[in-house]
Amino acid sequence: MRVKSSDSKVLNSQLTTPNSQLPIVILGPTASGKTELSIELAQKLDGEIISADSRQIYKYLDAGTAKPRRSPVPIHLIDFLDPRQTFNAGEYIRMAQKAFLLIKKKEKLPILSGGTGLYIQAFWNGLDPVPAGSPALRQKLEILAQGNGREKLYQDLLKRDPEAASKIHPRNTQRLIRALEVHELTGRPLSSYWTQKTFLDLPRTKALFIGLDSEKTALKERILKRSKNIFPLMLEEVRELLSQGYPSDCPGLKSLGYPEAVLCLEGKLNYQMALDRLNQLTWAYAKRQMTWFRRYKSIHWIKPNPRILQQILELLKTAHV
Repeated sequence: MRVKSSDSKVLNSQLTTPNSQLPIVILGPTASGKTELSIELAQKLDGEIISADSRQIYKYLDAGTAKPRRSPVPIHLIDFLDPRQTFNAGEYIRMAQKAFLLIKKKEKLPILSGGTGLYIQAFWNGLDPVPAGSPALRQKLEILAQGNGREKLYQDLLKRDPEAASKIHPRNTQRLIRALEVHELTGRPLSSYWTQKTFLDLPRTKALFIGLDSEKTALKERILKRSKNIFPLMLEEVRELLSQGYPSDCPGLKSLGYPEAVLCLEGKLNYQMALDRLNQLTWAYAKRQMTWFRRYKSIHWIKPNPRILQQILELLKTAHV
């Protein structure tokens, strides 16, 4: 999906208009404390938060997505999508732009917060033009995935578009299907549509980018503790959705850890095996997030510490549009 040029011009005008404070972006790996810090900043600076999390968009899936249950400040783009529906970066740009302009209109500070690198990249640098999808072909590929598994999709993509395969996780069915769909429709690999825009640095003149540089051991401990606390709740969420007739492989239940919860309820994984797998997958995801974000030179990396809020406020004072 492409953003309308008129919308992009309006957003660009808003982004480049001098303000007393730059918008702030809080990014980093899962379990690093982004949400808590963003809420503190929003309270301190009279701001509102725009989530950049591809999992918190889903309704009914709170535990496994670390969705904030209560917040003293508005948080946009969470808890609005049915788990049966799909979502993409183009749709994210459209909704995030609308939220950004609304916050600016209220004369409040926009704070973008999340760990989905593609959403953050797309919001600030736009997306490369990619052909529109085909619902019929997508359904065909989804049936293929159900019958032969994600591994077959990944192997097909590896043959057709090795570059795209190297950048898409083998478990990310939605992105695998999209890459194969583009190749099938156009005869060209998805990677051929990528330009240098994909690798642009984040524009430091338009926002203050703060990365949470969590120490490896501390982050692992946080992940272990969080997984132990949330997995029983994830099982309850999945049990409730399945009882309502939601398919076990619907897009929302493909979010990190939920397939393991499904397998646990089906008796295909025991509780400890499912929990261990959740820990492993979450840590692997955190490492991929850091690999993505480390390529940007404009990010100010700060280790979580008791003075982090003050450090960000000091950086904000010296930042200029």
